[in-house]
Amino acid sequence: MPTVECGFADFPADLVRLGPTLQVRIGFDHSYQPGDPVPKVPALRHAALVDTGAQETSIDADLAHALNLPVAGRQRVAGVLGSREVTTYRAQLYIPSLHWVIAGYFAGVQLASESMPFHALIGRHFLRHARLTYDGPTGSVTLSID
Repeated sequence: MPTVECGFADFPADLVRLGPTLQVRIGFDHSYQPGDPVPKVPALRHAALVDTGAQETSIDADLAHALNLPVAGRQRVAGVLGSREVTTYRAQLYIPSLHWVIAGYFAGVQLASESMPFHALIGRHFLRHARLTYDGPTGSVTLSID
């Protein structure tokens, strides 16, 4: 069972400030098929917040544009600031530490431009496959895939 530490055991206060964070690779590999081991996406890693408040996984809209991800359409998203319509993109998010690929359509949301230190939000749609253990006093958060 692959397991990754995505908390801040060395600096527990950072868990409160930043939340559980994973490193992901983001891109679009036209030839990728579900079940393939690793999509051919850029090697550059981006911070992704493990967001139990988000139903779906989202990516930063500016990053999606910079990576020239294929536009898939539009969808309405809702958050603490209300709802709005955003562009959706086809992509693959590869989580190297778990050897896991999240492939599909992702809402492009404003993260970096809103001073958030993330380029993706990993939502409950992914977390349904995982076990998340959050230990606030120690700052440790582990995520494992059964």
